Amino acid sequence: MEREAREAKAMGYLGKAAIHPNQVDVINKVFTPSEKEIEWAKKVYTACEDAIKRGLGAISVDNQMIDEAVVKKARRVLSFISNI
Repeated sequence: MEREAREAKAMGYLGKAAIHPNQVDVINKVFTPSEKEIEWAKKVYTACEDAIKRGLGAISVDNQMIDEAVVKKARRVLSFISNI
């Protein structure tokens, strides 16, 4: 179950169906963002908001080019902890 959940997360899925209550903890563990993922998402989101204010068309964070797909992923991570 954990391997399948990790594969689903890597493909961009936001969750996985459970057919037994014992599976819920594993699914929650895999799909709940880690502190590292949350910090990355905050950094990307902040950089994106700053770029918009400054009128920039392209940005990078930690030497990673940030495009709309990356920003969407960051927003999705942050949606677990707030309403963005």
